[in-house]
Amino acid sequence: MALTIRDCQFLIKSFRRFGSLRRLVESILLFYPDASILIADDSLGPGLEALPGDALWCQRQPNVRWFQLPFDCGLPAARNYLIGMADRPVVVNCDDDFVFTDETKIEKLLDVLNHDPSIGLVAGVMRQDGRVVNYTGQFAFAPDGGTRSVASSPPCRRLTIEPNPGPPETTPAGTRFVRCDLALNFFAARRESMLRARWDPRLKVSWEHLDHFLEMHRVGIKVAYTPDVVVDHHQDRSPEYLRFRGRKSEYTDYVLQKWRLAGPPNHSLEPERWHSSSSLSALRSPLPNIVVLAIGHSGTSPFTAMLGRLGWYLGPVDEYAELPFVRAINDRLGTYLRPGESRDSFRRHTERFLRELRQPWAIKDPRFVHTLGQWIKLLEPYKPTLVWLQRPLDQVERSFLIRREGTVRDGEIVSRGKTLRELWLICQEHYDRWPWDKLTVWWPDVATTCATIQQLLSLAGGRLAGHRLLAAAEIYRPDHRPGSPGWAA
Repeated sequence: MALTIRDCQFLIKSFRRFGSLRRLVESILLFYPDASILIADDSLGPGLEALPGDALWCQRQPNVRWFQLPFDCGLPAARNYLIGMADRPVVVNCDDDFVFTDETKIEKLLDVLNHDPSIGLVAGVMRQDGRVVNYTGQFAFAPDGGTRSVASSPPCRRLTIEPNPGPPETTPAGTRFVRCDLALNFFAARRESMLRARWDPRLKVSWEHLDHFLEMHRVGIKVAYTPDVVVDHHQDRSPEYLRFRGRKSEYTDYVLQKWRLAGPPNHSLEPERWHSSSSLSALRSPLPNIVVLAIGHSGTSPFTAMLGRLGWYLGPVDEYAELPFVRAINDRLGTYLRPGESRDSFRRHTERFLRELRQPWAIKDPRFVHTLGQWIKLLEPYKPTLVWLQRPLDQVERSFLIRREGTVRDGEIVSRGKTLRELWLICQEHYDRWPWDKLTVWWPDVATTCATIQQLLSLAGGRLAGHRLLAAAEIYRPDHRPGSPGWAA
């Protein structure tokens, strides 16, 4: 029978990057709500005696099985443990600083495995610093004139990593794939193949990648990658993490002697030559980042979902197209900080969050009505376009009443201490003071779709593909509520 997403388990090795880990888990569950996720963590030890809140959040998710391993047991040992604990035929290997997006289609990885049963592992490609890159090639060995990698070792050979031949093959379903010997550590693999080619537990970090693919080559496991599946890579290089990650030199002699190599191959991340994308992020002309401003119940959820369909990056949003991190920031701005948290620390965390958002992004939160002025300095490097979504106040009031939200004071709806008219005037003040490009969108135009699409088209320089326009237009459906395929606020 053909493999499906239900045959997969997502395996994550975690070490002291719990904010990144939570972001990855949130993104997996956004696109695969029923995913089975196995996490192996070896963080607890010197300098960290208890797991922080983001790790505890991951543990509480019903889809997650958490395994606490001995401190610094290493990436290979932890991944071998996860393979042993997996109980489904396909494992999806993820680094803890990956983020799934609408381009991370695990089904396409499975399509390649279904197309060619002889392939044991199929990888995707990675977006890093705005570029789609890959770490791939074919192994080529040659004698090295009798030199030694380590004194008293057997005669050495030179390893070079040659380019993969092209063009890609294509499955009947249209997924392109390239046969190779080396690929990224983002892959779907048959569990039985991973049981045949385990990671070397004598390694901790760094060399384990090349070593594992050399082992698969040695035992005859066929490898491929597809340029049609992209995962985002948001590198977390904190000093604490790098102190343990940067130990490559400790294992160099061991790896070279193990594989009888004269030296390490000269190979690194390179732009992926076969990748193509219909996403707006692939267009040459830069598109604006967007901040959506509106009173609650003004239609920001379907409007922001439209932006996502058109190619703007939304991140791991909830059913209201809101990022939990943005909501948490706005809840804390001007009110309170967490115990032990300084203003500088809060600012640094927010700046880091914005740096890690893939551009062009779009963010929304009705709380911006109260906090937007405090975001200006943080947003300066990105100069986003402000989109003020306006809806007739009688419709907003009716929506509040239907959902039994807000309070009624002197016959008027009050939200967060302000009447709807007061909130409208605050939005007007934010709009007038906005220092960069800005745009107003009228909710009835969103309802009829066409006028809104024309305005969004102007933001994108007139380069939105027709199929994306249709996908965005399908978002508005007055018979649905938030959380369904289409909805009206």
